[in-house]
Amino acid sequence: MAARSVNEAIMKAVYCEKHTGIDDLVIREIPAPGRPGPGELRIDIKARGVAFTDVLMTRGEYQVKPPLPFIVGGEGAGIVTDVGEGVEGFAPGDLVLSPGGCVETVLVPADRVTRLPAGVDPVAAAAFRGNYHTAYYGLQRGRLQAGETLLVHGAAGGCRAGRRRRRQADGRSRGRDRQHRGKARRR
Repeated sequence: MAARSVNEAIMKAVYCEKHTGIDDLVIREIPAPGRPGPGELRIDIKARGVAFTDVLMTRGEYQVKPPLPFIVGGEGAGIVTDVGEGVEGFAPGDLVLSPGGCVETVLVPADRVTRLPAGVDPVAAAAFRGNYHTAYYGLQRGRLQAGETLLVHGAAGGCRAGRRRRRQADGRSRGRDRQHRGKARRR
């Protein structure tokens, strides 16, 4: 291993080095990103969202197959630590939703970052994009109207929670989520 300079910042990242699933992921030390360039933010990731698609990617079973090795995950919530030239609307200390994944720090174009309201839990926010957008897209495709009933069959995790909360926000609180855990039921 090469000697490091005293000033070289190091961070940890979770890598998939072979398509054998999550049990074989590895943590590597890599150089931390430096100052943001024009239009970028530097963000310390505080919570990471890992979706089912990320699990599939680690097994090589998703339609998107990044070349090996790759850093796992694609979304996170964190704190802005530095703002690049020309960026408006963000300041160090802002809590944000950001592309990021399983790393400690990222440089991200500011137009891909969303500021979060005060009091939002970064852990809940980290899974928002993948889970809630998937749930919202499903509800849009179903074209449900207020007062209609929605049966969510076999959904689990964040998408289920996202559908339930979105349904309630739209006045469709009568839907039911059911998880049969692989057992057939007759009605």
